[in-house]
Amino acid sequence: MTKGATVSHRKKMLRVLVTVAALAALLVASYVPAFAAGGLTLSTAYPSRTVKAGDSVSVSLGLENTSAAALTADLKAVSLPSGWTGDFEASSSQISQVYLKAASSDTSVTYKLAIPDDAAAGQYDVQLSADAGNGAADVLALHFTIDPKAANVGESTLTVDKAAQNGTSGSSLSFSLTLDNKSETDQTYSLSANAPVGWTATFKSDSTQVSSVSVKAGETAAVTLSLAIPSGAQAGENKFDIMAVSADQKLTTALDVTVTGSYSIELTTPSGRLNLDAFVNKKATLTLTVNNKSNTDINEIALSSSAPDGWTVAFDSDTIESIPAGGSQQVTAYVTPGKDAMAGDYTMTLTAKSANATDDAEIRVTVKTETSWGIVGLIIIAVLVVALVLIFRKYGRR
Repeated sequence: MTKGATVSHRKKMLRVLVTVAALAALLVASYVPAFAAGGLTLSTAYPSRTVKAGDSVSVSLGLENTSAAALTADLKAVSLPSGWTGDFEASSSQISQVYLKAASSDTSVTYKLAIPDDAAAGQYDVQLSADAGNGAADVLALHFTIDPKAANVGESTLTVDKAAQNGTSGSSLSFSLTLDNKSETDQTYSLSANAPVGWTATFKSDSTQVSSVSVKAGETAAVTLSLAIPSGAQAGENKFDIMAVSADQKLTTALDVTVTGSYSIELTTPSGRLNLDAFVNKKATLTLTVNNKSNTDINEIALSSSAPDGWTVAFDSDTIESIPAGGSQQVTAYVTPGKDAMAGDYTMTLTAKSANATDDAEIRVTVKTETSWGIVGLIIIAVLVVALVLIFRKYGRR
């Protein structure tokens, strides 16, 4: 090879080396900025959802920093439909920035989106961004469909088995509740019931009494509600709600409990003593009290008696027209022992009876006798006393 050919060959090799070096530099230049400046990713597992007007939606976001340096990213809603509002949250607090360690992918944030009640059916887009500056940024597009006819996908629910039940006052009813957490985050629900005053609602989970229950994302929990109806509960229909409330959800379900009528009356005396003193063939007065111990009014209460032969028993009113629930009314019984009755104790039964309830009161009557010999005896004793006084005066001086 001549000297000229050698020089030409060297020039060609140099051009090849320069070209390879330039391509390598270009590859490095294009790779390094993508890794250092653009290494921030904002994502979600469910970017498209069907919702309804008035919903409160929780969107779980994941942030990944693939760069070799830590980043502090600003969080913003780049685009929201008119009337829609939202906030970024973490650890139950609103946030606007997030710190990301180098080469980390374990950071999560929740975006809580409030959809207005009057939002029309249609397609809606939301754009969220994370921006750490120097080109390290990402924009996430979310798509929402409002369709009144569609199932409410992603909406957590509180349901009850046998929501309408009947019970008497003083009884207890049991309801089976199911909490279905369809959100992307775990929820802790506080449980309550706005039952009528005096009613007692007790919640149990796995036979343990609880006031709240935790449900993991996408899972369900069974809760038993025991509802105690007080003894004095009025008959009738009672509608009220059971509520399960978490930090960002309020779930309700309606119960319909009808308290059926319970009928009970009590026949007694104002003092509670069931005894009477009377004299042969003379009218004695006994005051009675009829108590309505029901949760509803009792009408047409008839009074009757069962007494020894030859006795008479009468009432100032044989029938009580009506006694309201929990009320009472006094009546008077007139008892006359027969003329042949001997002194001693007797038993008679008084009865108060309606179409729905009845009660008996057993009265002990102590009969006493009054005779003219008693008066004669008193006169004889008085005469003897006077005679003794006169004798003492006459002969006492001697």
